[in-house]
Amino acid sequence: MKRRLYFLLPDSAHAQQVIADLKAAGIVRAHIHTYTGKRRSGWRRRIMDDPRHRLERWFWNGNLALFFLALALFVYGLWASGATWSMVGAAFMAITLAIGLVFLTLPDTHLEAFRSALNHGEVLVMVDIPKARVGEVEARVRRHHPEATLGGVGWSLDALE
Repeated sequence: MKRRLYFLLPDSAHAQQVIADLKAAGIVRAHIHTYTGKRRSGWRRRIMDDPRHRLERWFWNGNLALFFLALALFVYGLWASGATWSMVGAAFMAITLAIGLVFLTLPDTHLEAFRSALNHGEVLVMVDIPKARVGEVEARVRRHHPEATLGGVGWSLDALE
């Protein structure tokens, strides 16, 4: 699993400098993403087009639905005196609860937090990197680009690359 770093920059010229610096550091362009407050600019997509955000929301809602289905199965098992159905329901509840707890421990920064800055013309640069390089990349951007504001660290699935 990779980490996604968020950097907020005052304009596109600064963003292009950061992107050039990241590429010089060996980060592939496919792992660097940019957003602006404008619809379909020369950069990338708007906030709501982020596939990771949609996928995260879909998994979270699916896990929640499975939990309530398992709860209903458990209650039905208790009501019908079927110990088998109660055990199956309890097992499903435990599994979905465990999955939900794993997702809660992952660091996350939602793009919605940047909407105000993006509406004022700032540019968001996101970079997906291995966990071991987070400190190195943060330090490099801070050292070479003091105008960049670190906006947080989120997680990124390798399967979505």
